[in-house]
Amino acid sequence: MEQVWQLDPKWVFLNHGSFGARLKVVASEQERWRQKLESQPLRFMLDTYLPAIDRARSVLADFVHAQASDLVFVPNATYGVNSVLRSWSLQPGDEVLVLDQAYGACRAALNHLAQEQDAVVVEVRLPMPAVSACDVVDAVMACVTSRTRFAMLDSVLSPTGWVLPIEELVTKLKSLGVETLVDAAHSPGLIPVDLDRCGAAFTTANLHKWVCAPLGSAFLHVRSDWRDRIFPCSLSHGLNLPTDQRWQDCFDWTGTFDPSAWLSVPYALDALATCHPQGIDGLMDHNRELAGYAAQQVREHLGYEPTAPASMFAAMTSLFLPLPPCEGLHHLATDPLQRRLVEAYRIEVPIISFAGRRLIRISCQEYTDKAQIHQLVDALANEVTRMT
Repeated sequence: MEQVWQLDPKWVFLNHGSFGARLKVVASEQERWRQKLESQPLRFMLDTYLPAIDRARSVLADFVHAQASDLVFVPNATYGVNSVLRSWSLQPGDEVLVLDQAYGACRAALNHLAQEQDAVVVEVRLPMPAVSACDVVDAVMACVTSRTRFAMLDSVLSPTGWVLPIEELVTKLKSLGVETLVDAAHSPGLIPVDLDRCGAAFTTANLHKWVCAPLGSAFLHVRSDWRDRIFPCSLSHGLNLPTDQRWQDCFDWTGTFDPSAWLSVPYALDALATCHPQGIDGLMDHNRELAGYAAQQVREHLGYEPTAPASMFAAMTSLFLPLPPCEGLHHLATDPLQRRLVEAYRIEVPIISFAGRRLIRISCQEYTDKAQIHQLVDALANEVTRMT
């Protein structure tokens, strides 16, 4: 079955990693849930919603290899990170680890927590470029001290797209008594996810990115021994329930809202699976190979070097640009080269300044074709030459 995306075909969209994209059939499914809600709001919220969210949670649990009782839906991974951080209690002088490539919003939340509780944020400086994933493991473990209480680690790094050996990191840290909050914002649908095997205390991830579910769909996974100590950012009726019954209820109902994005997740998984003969696993392989082709074309034709070996990338890849960094931009501002690619070529691809370098991060999804990659190469050849 050939699925149809909602993206405007006039654009070369090589930035799936930022906000994902939705299939038209998924949008129709979400609208179906909305119509059910609006046709009888009271009966929907009181009779339909809770059984439906339990079913959606069960389907999601199978996909990420977790126990449904350890999962809750949240609006986005940033909300999941904040829920964990705001539930933590640190002592003055306690240390928390974070990567220098951590997502900015989550890093800000961690800094705020540490400042409130007089704790110390220890930044792990990752090698740039990376030679192997072992470099990352070594860098993290070298920062652990007797005062390290937990680590907030990304499973896939936002600026570069590096896929980290998160299971190895979680295991090594746990052996030293350090729990891990995994920011897996990019992982589901990009790489295989097995939460039970990983064993992290906390994992939060978006479903609007590579699962291509509606915006507003994400999850938080909390290992069973931590469940009763983690609360959502917004507290509501669930707190009135007995302690051993309230954890999921606290997250399932944080106030009146539109749950259609969460309830559409099972359908989104089914729809995405039809995009490749081998289902989502086959689609992930296809997208990784296409991103590898993109990196190869940019390197061969323009000479740009990748930020890490091919083994550290999935469907997002990044390369160094021969341009100085563009510092001081607002977090929502667009890099001048990225703006030029948008306005002159209708190519959407992020240009990122990080660690004193300028990078390009290319994302590939089922709708990407090789002709679009060649368009990007030609545009870069013109514009980067003009800017140097």
